[in-house]
Amino acid sequence: MPESASDRFQLAQKLASVKQNVARGITEEFFVNHPDWGVRYGDRGRQFCTADACFHMEFLAGAIEAGSPEAFAEYSRWTTRMLGARGIAAHTLDENFAQLEKHLAVELLPQECESISNFLKRGREACTMATEPAPDELPSGEGLGLTRQVFLSAILGGQRQAALNIVEEALRAGHSHVDIYVNVFTEALHRVGELWELNKISIAQEHIATAITQYAIATIYPSLVPAAVHRGSIVVTGVAGELHQIGANLVADAMEANGWTVRFGPNDAD
Repeated sequence: MPESASDRFQLAQKLASVKQNVARGITEEFFVNHPDWGVRYGDRGRQFCTADACFHMEFLAGAIEAGSPEAFAEYSRWTTRMLGARGIAAHTLDENFAQLEKHLAVELLPQECESISNFLKRGREACTMATEPAPDELPSGEGLGLTRQVFLSAILGGQRQAALNIVEEALRAGHSHVDIYVNVFTEALHRVGELWELNKISIAQEHIATAITQYAIATIYPSLVPAAVHRGSIVVTGVAGELHQIGANLVADAMEANGWTVRFGPNDAD
């Protein structure tokens, strides 16, 4: 592993610079080795294969920059579950990681290849391990358990007003915005992600559920009362290219409720 944060950053940047070339190389090799995939999936399958290879490299780069092989192992476990729910065996991902190491050896210096070998080793080990499926239902929890279950059902059903009604009822019952953010929105969206991972809902349902949750957050925000004590100022945003901002939105509102002056904006804000 690179010794310094600067070294890890430089290696992550190099991975980003060769990502497209490596991803295309992996795809071509995979479809040569598995001509049946070309028959089954055609050009669309090649596009998905290239996109997946890019994702693998992006998460590898992130794990390297963080200095955490376990972070890449966790990505590998998640990807194994997600692909398995769609009929793609774990050995396919293991093969992709082996290809990734092979193609990176052409693009990187020997010491750089040595630095990433442990990350890829952990990823390959993780994708061959059995993983537990997600539970069928959210944990009941305390206080807001029923609210969470009803909210989840509403957002999965595309029922925007029903979702908002249950949240507003929780506020009237005395629950704080932060309680709802943590115990309703966060837990419900986590379950939505699990359901998509297991191929039990479509990407369209996932997008609708997220959009309804964002609508609920925006609707109840005007009633949020910041703490009387001013704790300081913070900026909440995301990294370049990150399109998922709902988590940052929840953090920003929660910090404001706790007495912070918050500047929250999109990732490309000035």
